[in-house]
Amino acid sequence: MQPLIILGRDGVLLEPVAGGLLSVSGLCIIPGSLEAVSRLNHAGYRVALTTNQPALGEGRLNIETLNAIHARLAEGLARVGGHLDALLTCPHTEASNCDCRKPGTGMLREIADRLDTPLETVTVIGDDTADIEAARAANAMPLLVLTGHGIATRADYPEVPAFDDLDHAVSWILTQR
Repeated sequence: MQPLIILGRDGVLLEPVAGGLLSVSGLCIIPGSLEAVSRLNHAGYRVALTTNQPALGEGRLNIETLNAIHARLAEGLARVGGHLDALLTCPHTEASNCDCRKPGTGMLREIADRLDTPLETVTVIGDDTADIEAARAANAMPLLVLTGHGIATRADYPEVPAFDDLDHAVSWILTQR
């Protein structure tokens, strides 16, 4: 069975934007993150992405723009020889209390089901509390990156392995295998 890594989007691959990323022109890739995904792909890992996008539910973002953002991300990954095996989005606001919105485990469970992988074997890499709590609730292994909101999040989770960025987290993962 191929190992599976699930990433958060904003703060892990993309620079977070106050109020949410609402246009392709606002997309800013964290240096080295796409290459890190490619390294995982080439080492035999499947890589999936999860993202809370409440701006969809609030009407500030439409699905066409979100798809264009993700298409641009996929193009960037392809340029460095990488790809995503799955990408799931929760469109709900926090008030909806849905299970797919992180820290709920719905997106993680859906990816694990689609890719036929037990969540106990999955590593979840994120930069904020929602990512860490979702991983824990799903019995997956959380890793923290200090990009995005990671520095602020680290104080609440000193026991979670933390890395400067996705590239450093991937280097550690590949040495553990």
